[in-house]
Amino acid sequence: MTSRSMTEFGKHLLQEQDTERSIRCLAAQKQLYISGKSTFAFQVLIAVPLPIAISILTPILSKADQDVIWIFVLYSVTATFLELFCEDKAMKLKKLAASVQEKFDTMVLLIDWNKTLLPRKPDDGMILRYYNKFVKRHKLEDLYGWYSDEVQPVKTNVATLLCQRTNSSYDFTLRKRYAATILLLAVFTFFMLLIIAVQYAITIPTFILSVLFPSLLVLLLVYK
Repeated sequence: MTSRSMTEFGKHLLQEQDTERSIRCLAAQKQLYISGKSTFAFQVLIAVPLPIAISILTPILSKADQDVIWIFVLYSVTATFLELFCEDKAMKLKKLAASVQEKFDTMVLLIDWNKTLLPRKPDDGMILRYYNKFVKRHKLEDLYGWYSDEVQPVKTNVATLLCQRTNSSYDFTLRKRYAATILLLAVFTFFMLLIIAVQYAITIPTFILSVLFPSLLVLLLVYK
């Protein structure tokens, strides 16, 4: 770290964030999150629309078609294990993306690597591999200027704190919006199943087996 960067933190941060090595980290991080989101989207597909469709369809079936219910039950059991596999894969990709973002921040914000949080730094070969995947379908232009130009006149490490505050605020906003969406999904699912049960005068055992059981994946996703 040069004496100049020590007295011109803000200017240094804005210059460092647009260097080749920094952009490579951002691109790899973006690609990892994209892969994680795709896995999560498949997980949601397994856990939400199909079980809800089963819960709606089952009470409508005639007695002659009730054998199909056991196919739905088998699907629910299979989907549970598949959903757990997708969750584990998505979590690993997100953690890897977070570690690459951490490497970007240690370079740009002039902070030490947190060995307690992340014992090992992400491998440069892995970063390059996901960087190459990203540039095949996306442009790098959107990655420049990651942090706001407002920190440029700040000459002390307060610039670092301001950038970290931006990270925390953005992350909190996303989590709050995500939690609200999931809660809305849970409430909607519950009332929809309740209406189905009342509409078809379903008994409690039938409700548990034919309606509630297939929708357990939805409730499990909400709980997580």
